Amino acid sequence: IMSKVTFKVNVRPLKAKMNEIKATVKSTVEQVTMEQLAYVQNDAVDIIYNYPKSVWYKRTGNLGRNYVIEDYGGWSGSKYYATLSNRTDYFNYVERGTGIYHPNGRQTRWVFKTSDGQYHWTRGMQGRYSMSKAFSEVRDSLVPYLEYRINHALR
Repeated sequence: IMSKVTFKVNVRPLKAKMNEIKATVKSTVEQVTMEQLAYVQNDAVDIIYNYPKSVWYKRTGNLGRNYVIEDYGGWSGSKYYATLSNRTDYFNYVERGTGIYHPNGRQTRWVFKTSDGQYHWTRGMQGRYSMSKAFSEVRDSLVPYLEYRINHALR
C-alpha cells in the first residue's frame, strides 16, 4: 500500500493581490502615457512658436491650440493606445514640409498670395517636425520612466 500526502493551499488571497497589482500597473501605464503625451504636446507647441519666422508665416496660435490627445479605446490585449494629433487641416504641411522639401512634394516653383495682397514665388517650405522632434525627446526615456513609476506604485 502506498502512502500519500495531500496539500491544500488557499491561493485566493494571492489571486486577489495579483489582480490588485495588475490594476495598479494598468492605471500607471495609462497615467504615464497621458503625462508623456502632454509633455510632447507642450514641447511641440514650443518648437512651432520658436521656429524662425519666414516671409509668409503668421503666428496665430492656431497650430498650438489644435493639438489634441486622443484615447482610442485604450487597451487592446497587452498594448495601450493613445494618440497625439493636430486638428488643423494644414498641420501635415507644417510638420513634414511642402514642395522640394517633402518626399512626394511638387518639384516646380509656384506662386502664392499672402493676406496683405503680396505675391511670392516658392519651391516649398521645410518641415518643422515639431511633433516628431518632441516625441524623439521622450521615446528612449519612456520605458525606463514607466518601469520606475510602476515599481514606485507597487511599493
